[in-house]
Amino acid sequence: CIRDRYKLETPGSETRVVIDVSRAIAEKRVVVLRGYSSGSGRADRTVEPYKIWKKRGLVYGFDVTRKEPCLFKLTRAEAVELTQRKWQYPRVAANVELDWFGMILDKNSARCVILWLTEYGKTLLEEEYPDVKVRPLKGVKGNDARYRWECECLVSSPEGLERFVRGLPDEVRKVE
Repeated sequence: CIRDRYKLETPGSETRVVIDVSRAIAEKRVVVLRGYSSGSGRADRTVEPYKIWKKRGLVYGFDVTRKEPCLFKLTRAEAVELTQRKWQYPRVAANVELDWFGMILDKNSARCVILWLTEYGKTLLEEEYPDVKVRPLKGVKGNDARYRWECECLVSSPEGLERFVRGLPDEVRKVE
């Protein structure tokens, strides 16, 4: 397909990065996330990638330097280098899932959260998190009449959810 060949030939594109990481996973090779920016600063991160969420630009893998599994955002790296090195550490379970807010979902500790949303809150939620399922809210009266939509989701870590809720205090109400 010409479109796919164009994507492969576009230097420096995010598509190229996703293709390189996907290739590393298939070939069980190590990647280096050059200039990766995180809470601890900017540094190169050597990673054994196990799973990629292409639409979200997220990679789950084993950080070789820190000796721990981590979730990485590809947009935080200045570049991604595909190396010839093969994985050398025991493979961490790659059947991890993410909640709608981009955090690792542990079904054993996950809690069900119900959000009520205004029309604007619903629009922003669907734009930022396209996998989310929102349904019309029925039977709300009085001061809560602005909230016309409901979202029910599982979260095991509150960070992603709270970032969204606190960013829109007048548009989202955490019910449960």
